[in-house]
Amino acid sequence: MMIAKHKKYSTSRRLAPFHVQPNRPTHTPLALALGAIVFFAIGAYLVIAIKIHNKTSDHLNENLNNIQNSHWYLPPPHHRVKQLLANGHYPDKDERPVNYITVGQSFQVEDPKHPATASWNDAFSATWWTVVSNFLKVEKFESVSQTPEDGVFELLRVNGKNTVMTTDWLDFSVEHMSKWWKALDFPHVHSQQAVNKVINTLTNYVTSRKMMNAQTKVPQETLVVVAYMPSKTSYKSEEITKWSLAATLSSFIAVGMGRIVVSGRLPEEEELIVDAFDIVKKQFQLNSPTPTTELSFCLAMDEAYNDAGTRFNIPVSALKKLRHVLLGDASEGDIQCWLGGGTTTMSIKKEDAVNKLEPIVQSKWKYIALTEPDTLLTIRPSSLEALGKKLKEGYILAPHRLQPIPHGSDFKGLGIEKDKYHLIPAAGYFEHVHALSSNEMSCCDAGPFKPVFVEKTIHDFGTQWWMQGFWEITKNNPNETMSVEYAHKLLLPYPLIRLVDGTAVTFCGANSGRMCRPGIGDCE
Repeated sequence: MMIAKHKKYSTSRRLAPFHVQPNRPTHTPLALALGAIVFFAIGAYLVIAIKIHNKTSDHLNENLNNIQNSHWYLPPPHHRVKQLLANGHYPDKDERPVNYITVGQSFQVEDPKHPATASWNDAFSATWWTVVSNFLKVEKFESVSQTPEDGVFELLRVNGKNTVMTTDWLDFSVEHMSKWWKALDFPHVHSQQAVNKVINTLTNYVTSRKMMNAQTKVPQETLVVVAYMPSKTSYKSEEITKWSLAATLSSFIAVGMGRIVVSGRLPEEEELIVDAFDIVKKQFQLNSPTPTTELSFCLAMDEAYNDAGTRFNIPVSALKKLRHVLLGDASEGDIQCWLGGGTTTMSIKKEDAVNKLEPIVQSKWKYIALTEPDTLLTIRPSSLEALGKKLKEGYILAPHRLQPIPHGSDFKGLGIEKDKYHLIPAAGYFEHVHALSSNEMSCCDAGPFKPVFVEKTIHDFGTQWWMQGFWEITKNNPNETMSVEYAHKLLLPYPLIRLVDGTAVTFCGANSGRMCRPGIGDCE
């Protein structure tokens, strides 16, 4: 299926040419300049007016092709994929190469001579994976800021040129699940159905996880930090938090990560976290006779960033505590909690350790990863070896952050299925969702162009651009005449996808507005 190329809006009316009347004085250069400004202002106004007029039009389908900003070949139906595989067109590989895109600051991405094609915002997913020495470089973690995102951005700032993302999103990405259940807006008539669906989805994800057969030892040598922040929903918040954390843990255990430390601020948080530990231990004892991942709950630095002592930055506080542990500035109990057994403390001066970017406290952990308890890791098993080699070279791996969107196909048979105020009905231009299997398909990065920003030049939709359609339908639709396609026009250029190896819920590109193109075969 080919989606039509984007066409610019245009007007068919042509303005009459300007003629100088013989009995009138000629215009001065200033007058001509002012006239030109007015002329272009009128033209710009007409373009905007035409777009606004479409809002009340009953013929949106005639203009849909104008909203599409690029075209791509989408994958054929699933049975056709199996046929191609049977004919050897896309053989499965034990180890496959991985291509990367370079991350840089926004001005570097805009520079055609600079190799960076993804910005720091594109690379932000509240998740990263790198060597211990890159982590220890970030002295800014010693100052707990008010911005949780600094747990990522400070690492990129210090190690900027060594940050990469994968060209194929299925090689390394995360499913950011809290954006899904928050978008469902629980306090409504279908709250119980929606929450039960969320919990069932997370439960099914956990119970379907199995260990990957990784050839590289890098995951086994990795310590993962989960910055624990419980979900704050109005309905079954503890149940959602428990299963979301269990799903996050399962995604990292399946890759073979050596140790996962869930770090929170309050001792009383341990009870729910241990419940999540029990869930995943049971799952991987069933599917794997020798699970190797160690699990631990450790407290972060209990430091508020405001004078009143009421606001906390858990990701940065957890990273600060780990930094102190690795540099020997922690109690023996803290060191054991964070690093586990087999740890010895060497008598090295702290200054020398920092200068060498090596920890004083020696342990088996050579790599550090950060994530949050609503973030599910997606890695193609056959790409693990290549990802491990990139980490050994000293790079930071930043995953793509898939943006979920509530879609009718994910709620079949439930009363909420056609509730256009809380999800997108599976009909019309939003009917088809492309099911992607990492063993059979790819989703290739489409580059720095983000279709959403074509519309954002006229309207300010804020950071949650994927939610604009629900706002249009509920707040800006007094006569109930607005079509779903028009309300969610920002989503039209984005192919809807679901990861059959993951949660299988519907996604619409990345949180940053970046998108990938589903297909068969390797990404170029």
